[in-house]
Parts: sequence; C-alpha cells; structure tokens
Amino acid sequence: MNVARRIATCLGVTLLAVSLIGLVPVANAASARPGVTAACTTAKNAVATAAKAEATARHALVKARKALVKAKKAHHARKIAKARKVVKARTRAHNHSVVALRNARANQATQCATTTGGTGGTGGTGGTGGTGGTGGTGGTGGTGGTGTASSTRAVGTLLGILGASSNGGTVPNLNLTQVTGLLNGLYPGTSSSLDPTALTGILGGFTGASSLDVAGLTGVLSGLPGASSLDPTQLLGVLGGGSLDPTQLSSLVSTVTGLLGGLGGTGLVDPANPTALVTGLLSGLTADPTQALGTLLGLLTAAANGGTVPSLDLSQFTSLLDGLYPGASSALSPGDLTAALGAFSGSGTTGLTQLTGLLGGLGGSGSSLDPTQLLSVLGGSSLTSGQLSSLTGTVTGLVNGVSGGSSFVSPSDPLGTISGLLNSLLCGLLGGLLGC
Repeated sequence: MNVARRIATCLGVTLLAVSLIGLVPVANAASARPGVTAACTTAKNAVATAAKAEATARHALVKARKALVKAKKAHHARKIAKARKVVKARTRAHNHSVVALRNARANQATQCATTTGGTGGTGGTGGTGGTGGTGGTGGTGGTGGTGTASSTRAVGTLLGILGASSNGGTVPNLNLTQVTGLLNGLYPGTSSSLDPTALTGILGGFTGASSLDVAGLTGVLSGLPGASSLDPTQLLGVLGGGSLDPTQLSSLVSTVTGLLGGLGGTGLVDPANPTALVTGLLSGLTADPTQALGTLLGLLTAAANGGTVPSLDLSQFTSLLDGLYPGASSALSPGDLTAALGAFSGSGTTGLTQLTGLLGGLGGSGSSLDPTQLLSVLGGSSLTSGQLSSLTGTVTGLVNGVSGGSSFVSPSDPLGTISGLLNSLLCGLLGGLLGC
C-alpha cells in the first residue's frame, strides 16, 4: 500500500515538473510582450476626461443657442444681448474643450502607438479598418491605419470643416433638412440625386466633424481623391477657430465636389467663392424661419405692387397673411407675427448675400429659387410661373413650420390675391384720397 502511494506520488511530481518545464517558454514569451504602460493608461484616462468635458461644453453651447433663439422670438433686447454674451462665452469654452480633447488624443496616440514584439511574437493591432504588422525576432510590431471612411461620411465631415471655417471655428448643429439645404446651396439639385441613406450618412459625418482628432481625420481622408493635398492638422485647426488658406480651401471644395460626383451628383461645379457662400447659407440655416417668411412675403407682394414693398402695420400685415392663408395669423404667436412684419418691411433693402442665406435654410424648396431674380422683383421685374410656384410653395412651408405643423394650401392665384388684398388694404387706409 505504501509502495503504491509512493509510486503515485512520484508520478505526480514528475508530471508536475514536466508541465512547469513546458510552461517556461510561454511565460518567457509573455514577459517579453510588455503590457500597457503607465503612461499609456494615464493618456487614456486623460482622453476620457477630455471627451466628457467636451460633451458637457457642447451641450451647454446648444442650450445657449436655443436660449438666444427664444430671446429673439420674444423680441426682448436685454435678454437677446445677455444670451449673445452667453453664446460667445460657451462657444469659446467649447472650442477650448475641443482643442484639449484633440491634444489628449494625440498624446494617447504617441504613448500607446508602439508595441514591441517578442521572439516570434506578433505586433500591435491597428485601429478600425487596419491590422498591425507582425514582429520579427525581437522586432517591433506596426500600428495599423485608421481605415477608409465611407464617401457619405467623408462628404459630411469635409462639409463640417468648410462650415466651421466660416462660422468661427465651430460646426453648427444642423438637422437633415438643413444639411440638405447647405448641400443644395453649394451644389444646386444635389440632394435630389442622393438617396435618403446617403443624406443621413452625410449628416452623421457633418455632426461628428467637431469631435475629430488627427488620427480620425487622417482615416477619413485616406483614399479620397485629392486627399494628398489636404493637411489634416491644418484642417483640424479650423475646428479650433483657425481659418483655411486659399489653396487648402480650393483643395477641400474640389475634394467634396469629387466625392459628391461619385455618389451620384455628376456634373457639379465648384462654387466660385465657397467661404462667402457657406457663410450666407449658415446664416440662413440657423436663422429664425419667421425672418424668411416675412422676407419672401415682401418679395411676393413687391411682384404684385410694381416692385415696391408696401409699408403695412401689424393689422394690415395680418390681413394680408390671412388673405393668402386663411387662419394663419391665429396659428402664429404675436412675437412671430411681429418678427415676420419686421422682415417684410425690410425686404426692400435685402442684399443678395442675406437672401442667399435665407434660401439656403429652406431645404429642397429653396434650391429652385434664384436670389438674383427674386431681388430683381424689388426693382420692378416680375416672376416667371415656375419661380412664383416655388416661392408660394416655400412660403406655405414656412407658414406651416412657424405655426407648428398646420396644413395650409398654396393659393391658386397668389399674385392676383395679393394685388386684391393690397388694393383693399391701401384703399381702406387712403380711401378718400384714392377714390376707392
């Protein structure tokens, strides 16, 4: 019995020794592959903290912008001035948080980029879309690339950078309709040649542009036509408040044009002055829709009044609006009516840049309206049937939007209706003098 126990014990010890000897190379190989360094861990924690701070700053900026819009609708001068100061301060804070996040990510890339391969070991694994190289004997494994982004995401990202260059280094928060309006403003009719999935992808890239780092932007640019002439560091500088030089701007716009052509918008031409155009478009995209409503109503009435925008008070303007769209005034707040009247009264002095900006925010409807021709109405020209149809359709959509979704129908004879209304309004005002 004791002999049997001794034999069993010897066999167990022998097997254990053999197992340990077999594990030695594995342990050596594992020890030859260093784990994540303390500096890398610290850098990753710093990125997480910076990302949280950037998200908080972005949320605060969005709230400040909404407060400014609300103050403008209420027409409270003191609140508007205060809201503008808050927006300015929070824009600066967000820009700083973006730069801090970008620096933190760049530091992380430096601290965590290289992994040393052991004897016969495997190198580090790359980022999304790339795989790290394999280390040779005692060699160093490579770090993979970021990968090539989809064309739709790249279009949105580059549009975001272009928008930031004309918006103080900040990518504005736009919805799908507004991004479509921006696309159509730069390249008329493009949205009609893109499917909804592509447009959604462009919006995603546009929205995510403000949180890019060098590695992310390099990944987006990799493989794109003309990307070799685009400097990721300089483009990212725009998101921190910098500006593009003419060469960078030309390359960026040409790259966007080529990508849109590949997505289906063939035959596109680079805009002559993209920065000025984007500035105007963004001002319209972020403008109060009541301003566009009043301005376009002013142009419509000018076409029916010999090219002159009449001077109407709030009651007369309300009558004009209700004459075109019965019940519209009751669906709009007093503040909206006053804002629309102010834009109506000032439409006679509207410049081409301001009008282009307003039309840029109207989505697909705005793309068929020619600012030059509309402004010529204020000089006495008349609208073509196609222009008139687009204009009244756009005004109808704006009335619906400002009123919160009521369903108004475009008048069948808008010029005739407005002419009659202006006659009634002016005769009521100057009845004895005009012999009405």
